[in-house]
Amino acid sequence: VIAGRRMQLAQVAEALKKFSQRRSQFLLIEGAAGMGKSEFLQSVQRSLTQTRIRQVKVSCSQQELFRPYSLTTSILTALLKQRQDQGVSVFQSLSATDISHLSHLLPQLGGTERPATDDEKAQRQGIFAALMNFMPKLVDSRPLILLVDDLHLGDEASLLLFRRLLLRRELPLFICATATETQPGGADGQASPLKRFYAVHCQELDIRKVALQPLTASD
Repeated sequence: VIAGRRMQLAQVAEALKKFSQRRSQFLLIEGAAGMGKSEFLQSVQRSLTQTRIRQVKVSCSQQELFRPYSLTTSILTALLKQRQDQGVSVFQSLSATDISHLSHLLPQLGGTERPATDDEKAQRQGIFAALMNFMPKLVDSRPLILLVDDLHLGDEASLLLFRRLLLRRELPLFICATATETQPGGADGQASPLKRFYAVHCQELDIRKVALQPLTASD
């Protein structure tokens, strides 16, 4: 147990208990820079070493704020690597249309002719539909744990995919992510994607914040 973090780890444990009942959970570990958020997430990961539930840990970077689905691509790549056949059997079960849409996210699917469309909304809907079909198959429709470091640098499209997956309830999802309290916005002064996402969807998705406070001298 990390010194001074017993209460926060208890909150994570409570969320995991609900998740074990196939109830999706979304936790946001929030604190100032240098507060030990990444270390806390590693502690959560260590506590899950004995579980057989599929899990992945990924990190966001500054570039991901401006590249749609970059976080999703990282998650998919990590999940594909965990499969013995690198996901070949899953790809074979998908339609040509789904493969075409997924090739926007996974370069290894290159060579597939992508749908010719100038309609960004139609393309976005196609990608979402393909992902909603692909992700449950990728984890054999079993519960999934996502550990995401620095989600305040995550892209908006991936956050909206999280929402779709959580609301659909077909795939029990446990999202435990870290974020700084002061989240970077865009050059135009807009709030960060995560800040906007939380403001709009926190109640709908029951997103709970776990605050990391400064450690005391005794800690």
